[in-house]
Amino acid sequence: DPLRELPGVLLSPHVAGVTQEATGRLLKVTLDNLAAAVEGREVAHVVNGIPGQIRRKLSDFPVS
Repeated sequence: DPLRELPGVLLSPHVAGVTQEATGRLLKVTLDNLAAAVEGREVAHVVNGIPGQIRRKLSDFPVS
């Protein structure tokens, strides 16, 4: 990367999303998606092209 060779340039990682608010939102979305998966509802924010609904392979074990 040519920026590494320039004098007076300081490169640092991007950490703007590491706040209490962002962490709280991440936790809420994670717990909401976990509940949706357990209840057979579609999960939110799927980005890898798979279906948003999780299907159980072991239907003999009901969730109480």
